[in-house]
Amino acid sequence: MVALLRPFPIIHGPNLSDTGTGIALVSALHAKVPVLLHDRSKDQITKGLALIDKLLAKDVGKGRLTDIQAKESRDRIKVVDNLEGLRDVDMVVEVRRPCSAGSSPIQSQWPINY
Repeated sequence: MVALLRPFPIIHGPNLSDTGTGIALVSALHAKVPVLLHDRSKDQITKGLALIDKLLAKDVGKGRLTDIQAKESRDRIKVVDNLEGLRDVDMVVEVRRPCSAGSSPIQSQWPINY
């Protein structure tokens, strides 16, 4: 069992992929944990949030969720502009394209050593 006492961030490296968007949505909707999104591209954040909104609306339309459940899930997802906004989190999930060991965008900026 994992206890998450502070926000649970989802970090997206080069782009907010469908995988990252799915992780964020499942975390907010089913695990009911706060999610922090970060991407270097504002456009990718906009596209990812639009996809989340579309998927939630689709589930409401099919009767799988109520409007309230969809809103509560969406409200759990926040965007942070920089890595400093993730200082007090308990867990980071980085979704990125494969890169060589030690060359992760997060590893180079994160304030702790792995």
